[in-house]
Amino acid sequence: MTAGRIPSIEGGIQPTLLSTTGDIMYASSASNPARLAIGSSAQVLTVASGIPSWATASTGAMVLITRQSFSNVTTTTTTFDSIFSTTYGSYLVVIESMYAGTAADDLHCQFRYAGPTTQAASYFGNDLSTESGTTTTTNAAQSNTAFAVLSRYTGPSTNPGQGQFSVFNASGVSAEPSIVSSYIEGGRGASVNSIVSTLAARIYTGLIFKSSSSNITGTVSVYGLVKV
Repeated sequence: MTAGRIPSIEGGIQPTLLSTTGDIMYASSASNPARLAIGSSAQVLTVASGIPSWATASTGAMVLITRQSFSNVTTTTTTFDSIFSTTYGSYLVVIESMYAGTAADDLHCQFRYAGPTTQAASYFGNDLSTESGTTTTTNAAQSNTAFAVLSRYTGPSTNPGQGQFSVFNASGVSAEPSIVSSYIEGGRGASVNSIVSTLAARIYTGLIFKSSSSNITGTVSVYGLVKV
């Protein structure tokens, strides 16, 4: 087959219609191939007048902003920058898996702002841990700390932790953002729920993850909720 060409329906050779990374080919009629050019960032694939097209997500839609995997990294490479903007009203961060070099390390999260610079002060809140199979609960305060604690036990490689949290008041305007999180402590049979805010009002742009002492490995996805 000639490079850059595709077989036609009749078995002959015709020039390919695709010219740009991300282009999609579709049938504009029963035997007529057509090209749909790649859409813009955060657009969704929909149907208009019977053919596929790209469009801005409807109000209230959840849009995947980024998904990152990292392996045995330090705090300098677990950043999620340029994820907060005026496009979205709130955010859902899904920790698909997470573990630390030392399983018992705390899992920390910090906000990022212009530069970007890590916000390393003025976090207030608490985290409530409940152990599986017992009535034991532990409530730990976070008062003017350098980070938000999402878990007191990140988890081991054999049984990574998982969880999710919502981020509010981080939508491209100066504000004090908050995190409401739930995390399953893999390998320990416990769950932890956290509510943490930073009382430093800024225009925040992203997040950073780290453990209290060792490197971490994980996969994290960030979704934005389109403003109403």
